[in-house]
Amino acid sequence: MKNLFKFLLSVALLFMQMLVANAHHSVESIAANNKTNMDFSPPDSIDYEIVSDIFPNPADGYFSFRFLGAEDAVLYIRLMNDMGLLVQDKFIVSPSIDEIYKLEINDLPAAEYTVSFRQGINTINQKLLIQK
Repeated sequence: MKNLFKFLLSVALLFMQMLVANAHHSVESIAANNKTNMDFSPPDSIDYEIVSDIFPNPADGYFSFRFLGAEDAVLYIRLMNDMGLLVQDKFIVSPSIDEIYKLEINDLPAAEYTVSFRQGINTINQKLLIQK
C-alpha cells in the first residue's frame, strides 16, 4: 500500500510539473506569436482642426470662427463660464468648410469663458474674454 501511495504521489507531482511547464511554454508561445501592432485605446484627437481661433477676442456682443472640420457632421458648441457651468450651446448641422459663423453673446456679462467645439470625438477648447 505504501508503494502504491508513493507511485501515485510521484505521478501527481510529475503531472503538475508538466502542467506548469506547458503553461509557461504556452504563455511564451502566445507572446512570441502575438506581434501585432493593434492599439485598442481611443485616439486623443483626429489630425484635423475643427475651427480657427475665435475672433474678435476680447469680444463684446458676438464672436466668430471659421469652420475647418468635416462636412456632413454636427458641430456642437458650448460656452461655459469660469465655474464650468454651461451658459450657452448651439448645434450646427452639416456646417460648410471655410464658412465664418457668428454667435451672439449680448446677454452674457463681462468675464472669461471657455468655448468648446466638438465634432465626433474631436474637441477643441478656446478661451474667450467678454468685455462690456
